[in-house]
Amino acid sequence: LYSLLGPLPTLAKHLDHAPVRSGSRLSFSSPRNVYGTVDGHWIALSGTAPSRAVRLLEALGGQELVDDERFRTPAARQQHADDLDALVAAWIETRTAAEVERALGDRGVAVSRVFSVSETLDDPHYVARGTLTDVPDETLGAVTMQAPVPRMSRTPGRVKRPGPRLGRDTATVLKELGFSDAEIERGARDGSWGEGR
Repeated sequence: LYSLLGPLPTLAKHLDHAPVRSGSRLSFSSPRNVYGTVDGHWIALSGTAPSRAVRLLEALGGQELVDDERFRTPAARQQHADDLDALVAAWIETRTAAEVERALGDRGVAVSRVFSVSETLDDPHYVARGTLTDVPDETLGAVTMQAPVPRMSRTPGRVKRPGPRLGRDTATVLKELGFSDAEIERGARDGSWGEGR
């Protein structure tokens, strides 16, 4: 998780900077957030690099926005992050996800639709990587689960089975703990061992 935090550990350690929760925004750079589109999708966008910010501002409102003092420098954009975030959100919410990806992607702005879990199931990238695997289950048949990560070339991990049905090994565990067959049966009847057996 630390690899996802960028400079936050450094800022916390050396500058006593404790960022507050900001959703998908960054506390130290703007614009970066997730925005809703007119067709009900979500778009993740990062225009924090100066060249990307200029390209984004050109798409949003042309040279007038590029020259706006509130957005001319990274520090100014961060100081006016709420204004910039509102402009980006207003622009995106009137367009489809495909329109936003095309308009901003063609300009080199880091932008992508946020996919639901269901949309990723048949994604060619995930399929090719073997990100998901089907595992046999005694009750359900084949169950789709996440494959191990990372995948080692010489010793690739694999999922052999899902967790057992609830209570499947109760009697075995209780015997190992010293309970008699009669005690185990009595406990199963009166519900002492919980669901299943």
